Amino acid sequence: AFEDVRRNDPLFTPQNLKLAWPLVEEIRRLAAAYGKTPAQVALNWLVRDPWIYPIPGAKTPEQAVENAGATGWMLSDDDWRKLDRLSWEISQRIIYVTW
Repeated sequence: AFEDVRRNDPLFTPQNLKLAWPLVEEIRRLAAAYGKTPAQVALNWLVRDPWIYPIPGAKTPEQAVENAGATGWMLSDDDWRKLDRLSWEISQRIIYVTW
C-alpha cells in the first residue's frame, strides 16, 4: 500500500496498476538489455518526449547517481516507440474515478 499522496489518488487503484503491468515488464526487459536500471530506462524514455518534463526525485546520493545514469545514452527508436505505444494503450483503458 502506498504511504504518500498516491494512497488517495484514483489513478493508483489496483485495477489501474494492473493495466500498467505490461509497460513495467517491458521497462524491466529493456533495462536488462541495455545494462541499466528500470528507473534509468523510464527516465531516458520520458526525457526524449518533447511534451514531458520529468522531475526525478532522489532521497539518497545513490538515487541521484542512478538518475544521472539515465543520460548519455538513448533507447533505440524501436524501443522508444514500443514504450510509447504501451503507454498510450494504458491511457486508453485506464479507469478514471472522479469525486
